[in-house]
Amino acid sequence: MNLIELHMLQSFPVTCLNRDQFGSPKSVVFGGASRARVSSQCWKRAIRLFAKDECDMFSGSRSLSFKQKMSETLVEKGLDGAAAKKAADEIAEQGGIKDKALFYFSMDELRKAADAFVAESAAKKKAEKAASVLKDVMKDGVDIAFFGRMVANCDPLTLEGAAMFSHAISVNKVDNDLDYYAAVDDLPSQEKSGSAMIGDIEFNSACYYRYVALNLDLLADKDHLGALSVEERKQAVAAFLKACVMANPSARKNSMMGFSLPGFILGISRKGSPLTLVNAFEAPVKGIGLLDQAKAKMTEHWSKLKDAYSIGTDFEKALPDDVNLNSMIEGLTGYVK
Repeated sequence: MNLIELHMLQSFPVTCLNRDQFGSPKSVVFGGASRARVSSQCWKRAIRLFAKDECDMFSGSRSLSFKQKMSETLVEKGLDGAAAKKAADEIAEQGGIKDKALFYFSMDELRKAADAFVAESAAKKKAEKAASVLKDVMKDGVDIAFFGRMVANCDPLTLEGAAMFSHAISVNKVDNDLDYYAAVDDLPSQEKSGSAMIGDIEFNSACYYRYVALNLDLLADKDHLGALSVEERKQAVAAFLKACVMANPSARKNSMMGFSLPGFILGISRKGSPLTLVNAFEAPVKGIGLLDQAKAKMTEHWSKLKDAYSIGTDFEKALPDDVNLNSMIEGLTGYVK
C-alpha cells in the first residue's frame, strides 16, 4: 500500500470540540489515564466542509434530502413535478437509499442519473438504470472517494473511503471542568435584581495527537478517482491534506472560539500498512509545555519503530522544523500516481 500519513500535535485552550449525549466533552481512558477525545466523524466533517471551500472538486453532500434533490434535477430535465417525485422515489428504492438515512452524493451524480432515467426507453428499466449510475464517482464530488459511502442494502453504492482517520486523543491526562456563567438582564424590572439566568457548561483544555492516512493505491483505482488525470488527483489530494491541517471542529465556536493550528506535523510518504504513533503517549505527558514534550516523545517513538521494524520512508519532513505547509503538501503530492 502506498501511503501518505500526517501525524499532528495540536493544542486547544478552553473548548468543547466534540460533545457526547449529555453535552459533555468526549473522553476515553488510555494508558490508565482519562484523556480528552474528538471522534473521527467530528473532525472528518470539518475537513469535508473546509475542502469544499478550498476546491470545487469537493462538492459532495451528506443529506437526508436525496429524493428531493433528485426530484428537482428530474424537473430540470423536463419531467413534471408529480412524475419527478415518483421517479425519485423509484430511483431511491432501486438504490437502497432509505428516507431516514444520510446519503453521500454529488450533484454531478444526480444529473447523470437523471440523464440516464430520461434516456432509457423501457419504463421498467428507467429507475434501475438511473440508480446504477449513482455508483460512479465523477470529477464533481471527489470527496466521496476520500471519505467513502455506506448504503446498507446496496453494495454497488457502498464505497470504501481512501482516507483513514483515528480518533484524536489528548497526549496529557484531562479531566473536564465546569464553566459557571451568569447572564444579566439588560432591561430588568424594579422588583428583580441579580442574574436573570445561571448555569454551567463543561469544557476541557488539551494537546491532541491526530492521525490521518491516505491510501493512494485505492484512491487511484477505477471505483475512486481512476477517471481523473494524475494532475487532477494531485490537486484533489493537495486540497484534502490542507483541509486536514487547517480545519477545526466548530462546536461552541462563538462562546469558546478554540480555533488553532497544529504546532507540529510529521508528514510521511511510504509503503506499508497505516501506523499510528499514539503509543508514544501511552504514559501521559505531564508538566509545563505539553506540545514540546509530546513532540520529543513522538519523534523518539517513531525512530524506535523504524529501527525495530525496518520501516523505510520515501518522504519524511516535519513542520515547522523542516518545511512550511505548502512545501510539505508539494512534497507529499509528488507521490500521487
